[in-house]
Amino acid sequence: MRRILVGVALLSIVLVGCGDDADNDTAGADGGDTTTTAAETTQPSAEAVEPAAFDVTSVDFGYEFASAEVPAGPVLVSQTNEGSVDHQVQLIRLDDGMTPDQLVTTVAEEGDDALDPSIFAGGPNSVRPGESNAALVELTAGDYVAYCFLPNHAAQGMVEPFSVTGEPPAEVVTPTAASTIGLSNFEFDVPEDFDGQGTVEVVNNGDQGHELTIVTADQTSAGGLTTIAPGATGYIDLALPPGDYRFVCFITDPDSGQIHLQLGMDQPVTIS
Repeated sequence: MRRILVGVALLSIVLVGCGDDADNDTAGADGGDTTTTAAETTQPSAEAVEPAAFDVTSVDFGYEFASAEVPAGPVLVSQTNEGSVDHQVQLIRLDDGMTPDQLVTTVAEEGDDALDPSIFAGGPNSVRPGESNAALVELTAGDYVAYCFLPNHAAQGMVEPFSVTGEPPAEVVTPTAASTIGLSNFEFDVPEDFDGQGTVEVVNNGDQGHELTIVTADQTSAGGLTTIAPGATGYIDLALPPGDYRFVCFITDPDSGQIHLQLGMDQPVTIS
């Protein structure tokens, strides 16, 4: 089952309207003369709605929300870890009348592969004590929980309900990504020029839930995005120092019973 501990402080995400026609070329590794970074994008159009803020404080063992109601649409989920151990924020939509207690029991008895992959809504992956990180995800109306999949955390109470209400905005805003990482069954599609910097778009192209867990060669946490549903997209900001890393997915494959890293989702990445 899951999970290697993960943590990263997310840089601020600057957003643009979907209909923006401005050029947003990202500088190459050699630093060209014309550069447009995630911090230098065109401002949103007047009609575009900026993401809602969902502030989450992780403690031992639970979550504290600034508000337990979030508007539907793009949501910037920010986690601050005030606990003594690593914590993560996995957002899960509760379908078919499932209660938080039933969700905990299902995962404990049957594993995460017993869950419909469509209910995984992403969130900031594990962060170490005293640190913060964030992820931009898209949420539809419904009942949700924040859930920590780190060993025994949910069993100790790290499952907290919240609601997403209303309709998403007609004008959706998206970040300007420096790079895109694809997730599929069962591999990561990482650009050859990936430098571990800036806003990263993470797209699930598979038919199962997938996550992006980033660890250093010595298993130190280095960031990531918790599980998103098939077809979903999430955004994180990275500032990885030079070194060797691994990109890993710890979701369980329902057909084989193996975790995805055993099936190929375990990719070394070197940042120079």
